[in-house]
Amino acid sequence: MAVAEEPLTLSSFLKKLVYNGQPYLVYPAAYLPKPRRLRLPTNLGLPYRNIEVMTSDNIRLRCFLMEHAPPSATSVIPSAQLATSSSTPSASNSASTTPSAIPEKSNDATTTTTAANAKTTTTPKHKHTRSHSRAYSSYGGNNKKPKGTVLMFHGNGMDHSDLLYHARYYFRYGCNVLTVSYRGYGESEGVPSEKGLQRDAQAVLDFVWNDAELSKIPIIIYGLSLGGAVAIDVTSKNPEKRSLHLVKESTFLSLPSRSGLYLLSTLIYISHGHPVAWILISFWSQRTLSIPVGVPFTALSS
Repeated sequence: MAVAEEPLTLSSFLKKLVYNGQPYLVYPAAYLPKPRRLRLPTNLGLPYRNIEVMTSDNIRLRCFLMEHAPPSATSVIPSAQLATSSSTPSASNSASTTPSAIPEKSNDATTTTTAANAKTTTTPKHKHTRSHSRAYSSYGGNNKKPKGTVLMFHGNGMDHSDLLYHARYYFRYGCNVLTVSYRGYGESEGVPSEKGLQRDAQAVLDFVWNDAELSKIPIIIYGLSLGGAVAIDVTSKNPEKRSLHLVKESTFLSLPSRSGLYLLSTLIYISHGHPVAWILISFWSQRTLSIPVGVPFTALSS
């Protein structure tokens, strides 16, 4: 016997609209048409490499990594040299210029350096792999030890290239910067969700923590808006990592208390007396999270 469908009322329509449309409201920039045009760090004079990180559920994230040369680096390529040197050295001086001007190929990754825009692109073939040959640019001619590595988590209505102006300040201060592109955002694979973004953050933190060079210096986890919620979540889940620092900017206590979903879901359930949270699929609440003892914490708001 066929079951009669429930008539479509205003309440049921709003319920379906809010429930099925939440991903578009919470993660709007992830549903923009592809291909997408991203700003590049080289537009701001920043050297960078494309980094691919594989998450625990096999989603490939494509991020930007801007690095300073460590004091122990034997091959350093200043940005001025990259901008003026030729990609094909002459036969007379190829023996002396090739080792420092053109990185050697690695078996684990393919590295391509373009002299015109000081860009180094690395495409790893395995999880958490990186090139053995690094192309560095000493910003302002300073080749001191980097002060830290900043992981930057962006807001829901932007992509990771929108944080490059923030990244430039950290880079000028002497920090390495890794701008994180969530699943579905930018050129990363997958579809965003609260659980998915938590896995993305953990994968990127593990990538830096397991890197032989980046793990030697403090790790600063920075988050803007929704990115602040992501930063707090990953910091609270890694109390054993003692070199972490946390910075959040303009971040809410929970998503329902900040978004228009609160009003819509209230209108739907006010006549039934059900909790608002029943209809929400993304919470990003920091009320139950605890920042590990000893982790420096800075909160910014405007």
